[in-house]
Parts: sequence; C-alpha cells; structure tokens
Amino acid sequence: MNWPPWKTETRAAPTDYTDKIVSEILARATGTTADVRALAATEAAVGMFERCIGSATVTPQNPLTAAVTPSVLMLVGRALASRGNFVAVIEVEAGAVRLTPCATWDISGEADPASWEYRCDLSGPTRQRTVRVEAAGVVHFRINCESARPWAGRSPLEVASATGKLSASIEQSLTTEQLFLPARIVHTERPGNDVTEFLKDVANGGIVADGGIDESTPASAVRAPSPVGPEPNETQAELRTDVGRSILSCYGLSPALFEAAGDGSGQREAWRRAWASVFSPIARGLAAEIADKLDTPGAELELSELRASDAQGQGRALSMRAVALTRLIEAGIERDRALELAGFDS
Repeated sequence: MNWPPWKTETRAAPTDYTDKIVSEILARATGTTADVRALAATEAAVGMFERCIGSATVTPQNPLTAAVTPSVLMLVGRALASRGNFVAVIEVEAGAVRLTPCATWDISGEADPASWEYRCDLSGPTRQRTVRVEAAGVVHFRINCESARPWAGRSPLEVASATGKLSASIEQSLTTEQLFLPARIVHTERPGNDVTEFLKDVANGGIVADGGIDESTPASAVRAPSPVGPEPNETQAELRTDVGRSILSCYGLSPALFEAAGDGSGQREAWRRAWASVFSPIARGLAAEIADKLDTPGAELELSELRASDAQGQGRALSMRAVALTRLIEAGIERDRALELAGFDS
C-alpha cells in the first residue's frame, strides 16, 4: 500500500508568545497565578501516568507500530493526565514512520470522525510549522470525553475543576504566608518609631525595636523579644492534605500509593486497583487508536511490567482456582465446564 494515504499542507509560522505574556500579566494583576498543575499531588499523579504508560509494550511490532516508542508513550501518559489529549502527526522520514507531537491543534469536520481535519502546530527549539492533516494522518489519544464533544478529551482536574481551584488557592495562601521573613521585635516603653518605617523593618526581618533603646533605658522597661514570622493556618494545612488526597482520587489513584508510612498489603491492593481500573482501560483505548491509525489490526499495549509486584496475589488467586477446579471435578461436573467455572476457560 502507499504510505501515508494522505496529504499535508505545510507553512511556516513564527512562535508567538504574546498570548502567554498577556495571560501571565492578567493573572498576576488579579492574584490568580496559582496553577493547580504545579501542585505536588498533581505532579505525583501525572508522573505516575507518565511512567506507567511509558512502561507499556506495543504488540505486534512492525515498521508502523515501531513509531510508538517508549519516549512517545511517556509523552502520552503525561499529556493525558495533564491535558486529557495527545495528538501526534504521523510522518514518514527516510522510509521510517514517526509520530511528531503537536503543541496545539484545532479540529473541524462533521459528526463522522473520518471527516475531521486537524490543523496542528508542531514546535521546534527555534521554529514552528503548521500542517493540515486528515483524521487518518494523526493519532489522537483522549480520555474523559463527553458525548457532546467526543473529539475533546479532558484531564481529571478539568472535570473536577472546583477541587483543583480550591487546592491551588490553599497552596497560594500558604506560599504567601511563607514569604514573610522571620523577625524579632524588642519591646520598650519608650515611644516607637514611625509606624510605616517600623512595619517596613519588620517585613525585612532581623531584630527590630518598637521604641528607642539607649544606655539610659532601665532593664525593667525592656520586655522579652516577640518572634514574628510565618504562621500558617493549621486548618488550611489539614485541608491542604485532604484536598491533595482528593486530587489523587480524581486520577483513580489511592493516596496509599504515595504514603511512605502506609501498610504494605494496602499499597499492593492500591496498586492492583490502579492497574486494573485505571491503566488497563486506558491502554485498551490507546491500542484501539494505534490499531486503526497505524494499520495494525489486533494491536495491544502490554502492561505486564506493572503486574510484577502483584505476583503473590496472582499466585494466591491461581491456587484458589486450582482448588475450586478440583472440587468441581470431584462433584461430577464435566471437565470443560469445570474449567470455565473455575476461571480457566481463557
């Protein structure tokens, strides 16, 4: 077959930072610069997606699926967790197929996905180019789509935006509190300095006197120094922890996976659930797109490495099935039916 089965239109496009600069200025002016993507809990979840999807193996391997390299899969994992989408243009260079990630893209077309057309911006270190590609010319991985907008994926925190905004607000408040420099105020009974100057001295940290001190000041007139510095709200600190756990839950990940003091068996169960209910379904969705766009029917994404830590659990499950099979056969059930009932039919 002729590969690729589509045409692209390429034009030069200079990198434009204007929108980013304006957005940053507005954010700083309105005090909304806190970014939920910069939170530790968010990065923990995004990093987990990146590493787990990156550990997958594409089968079968052929010249087309070879384009889905581990580095591409790691980009896919991070993009899905942080943006809900990953779009890459399928390109051919020197006879080899490669996936070029898109920085931004627009989609137009009718309800039929085959009619969609992508306008993709491909960024380089110093140059950017824009290509127009038919739907067959891109791989588009996405999660958390709505039926009204099946072409647009959403990140977990976009779906649970209220939780993200709350967490970012708490983080910003605590960060602002920590910006205060520690100071010690020496109290005296003499009149203090100008209030403005005094507050400025406190903000700059160090040792600050709220009145005149000289050799004639009696010892009885000087009280114990008072420390001044960051004083985070205890309730906010507790709420920060709770909201952080909620963020992990948005991604389908148990907080037990990230708590060093957690119980080992509990962490293994949390990992099993993450593998079974988060990464395996996502892998099946990715495999379907790979099979379709890279002309490889039956393509799969193997996540066997993620199950290595569950070897004991698999062994126990297999042992229980073997016992059940033995009892079913002893009860007179036909062997093939007993195998099916015990879970050995596959």
